[in-house]
Amino acid sequence: MNERTLRIRAFVDSNWGVLLAVFLLLALAGGWFAYGAYVDPPEETTSEVISSWSVDAEWSHSATVTEDNTVFPVGTELEDRTTYFGAIAPTLSGVFEVGYTATEASDVSIDAESTLVARSVDQETETVYWSETDALDTASTDGMDPDGTVETSFSINTTALDERIGQIRDEIGADPGTLELFVETTVTIEGTFDGDREAAELTYELPLELDGTTYSVDDPGPQSEVFERTEPVSEPVEPGVLGGVIAPILLLLGLVGAAGVAAGRHTGRFAVDDAERDWLAFRDDRSEFDEWVTRISLPEEALRRPTARAASLQDLVDFAIDNSAGVVEDPERNAFFVITDEYVYTYEPPAGPDPGRDRDGSDESVLPQDSGGDSTTDDVFESEESVATSASEPEPEDDAPAGDGENGTVSRDGHVPGPADGNGSSGEDGRSDGAS
Repeated sequence: MNERTLRIRAFVDSNWGVLLAVFLLLALAGGWFAYGAYVDPPEETTSEVISSWSVDAEWSHSATVTEDNTVFPVGTELEDRTTYFGAIAPTLSGVFEVGYTATEASDVSIDAESTLVARSVDQETETVYWSETDALDTASTDGMDPDGTVETSFSINTTALDERIGQIRDEIGADPGTLELFVETTVTIEGTFDGDREAAELTYELPLELDGTTYSVDDPGPQSEVFERTEPVSEPVEPGVLGGVIAPILLLLGLVGAAGVAAGRHTGRFAVDDAERDWLAFRDDRSEFDEWVTRISLPEEALRRPTARAASLQDLVDFAIDNSAGVVEDPERNAFFVITDEYVYTYEPPAGPDPGRDRDGSDESVLPQDSGGDSTTDDVFESEESVATSASEPEPEDDAPAGDGENGTVSRDGHVPGPADGNGSSGEDGRSDGAS
């Protein structure tokens, strides 16, 4: 089992409750948004057109040349121009044409009334200082078909109109406003369109401008006023990125994660025993105190002194720091040492994880197994007398009798026992009582 896998197991084992709660919250949030996006999506209300009809209108205008000139022959009709020459064609003639368009219509009537309007208006406040109107033409039609039109016509002598405006200004004595001059046509239409009775009143204007020897027409072109009948329509809103994509992913992730944590907790898959926790603690200490540790293979002579054992690598490093000593890691002995003049202080790391407990089936271990040694105690240091290896021992004679112990061994008090007497006991001088 590799260290990464073991650490993941240890983390899950220590925090399985928090992880389970997090995964369940993810699943709950994902399910909530997914439900709102697919099962019960919000509705958007829009307006749908169920019927429509329109009123279509258009102006046409012209001026006929009545005075001799070298450009236009007399009788020439100048049509739909923006500017006309008042000296040779002073009379502006025009037609207003109006009709309607509908899918289904009946009993349609249209009334049109055209009027010439001249007025003085303040452009900022829209105050009308004076106004004069002159009826031009009226027209009406009942039972009108969609292809039919109603027309009103007008004829305006611009020279006479300019003189009339001048007369009004002379009579008033002052004119602080701006002159507005236009042909106004009011249209009233009534009928049954697509099964509904409808009525409308519309106003159309054809602006004119007098400028001495010329006059201008500001034709707005064809105009169409559309009338629609709508009804509200509710449609489900298409799922967005949150509800349509992210929410299902959160739901799946939360369910799978919660099931995995619960199953692993129940089966003990994530369980970490004390030995594995001790080994992880050692690995943390080894990484933390790496700068204090030197890897050296120590000779046997360096260790021939009394030995004290540390409960952890951290304790050994703390001791070394306090005593201004170095920490040596002996890779051959798989142990850590602090050597002073009188003692050897050592720490033997715990055995690495058992490959047989590897959850993924591999037999890889992070560290080699411990070569042996006493287990650490609760005390930081446990004193232990070390017996030095004695010098090479003399070989016993072949005919030496056996004593009460093994021949050639050194007693615990350092004396070599003599040969046994005939009674099975040895004398102080090392000779048998029965010897001749």
